Amino acid sequence: MVRLGLVSTTGELHIEEVTVSSGSEEIFIASAPVYTALIAVIFLKERLSTLAWVGMFVGIIEIFLITAGSKGTSFTISKGVIFILSASIVTSFFFVFQKSLLRCYRSNEITTYFTWGGTAILHLLPRSLTRHSGCYK
Repeated sequence: MVRLGLVSTTGELHIEEVTVSSGSEEIFIASAPVYTALIAVIFLKERLSTLAWVGMFVGIIEIFLITAGSKGTSFTISKGVIFILSASIVTSFFFVFQKSLLRCYRSNEITTYFTWGGTAILHLLPRSLTRHSGCYK
C-alpha cells in the first residue's frame, strides 16, 4: 500500500508536471476528495448527503472543463493531465483503503509507518528517478 500511495503518485506527478500549468495541476490534485468520496461509496458502502453529491457533481464538472481546456483552444486532453488525474485517483484509493488499518493502529502510527515506508522505498529508487531534471546540478 505504501508503494501504491507514494511511488505511483510521486512518479506520475513528476513525469508530467512540466507539461501542465501549475494552476491546473493544483486543481487536479485538490480533486482527490471527490474521488475519495466516490471510491468510499462504492467499496466501503459509505452514505453521502444530497449536498455532498451536489458538491461532487460541481467538482467533476470543474475537472472536466479544466481538462478539456488545458491544451490550447481545441478540445483535447493532454497526456500530462491524464497522468496527474491518475495520480489523484491513486491517492484516493490509498486514503480509502487505509480505513481498515484504523482498527489496529492509531492515526499517528499509520502516518508514521507510511511516511517512513515511503522514504525507504524512495531510497531504493535510482537517483535519476528522484531528481527533477534541471533542478539539481
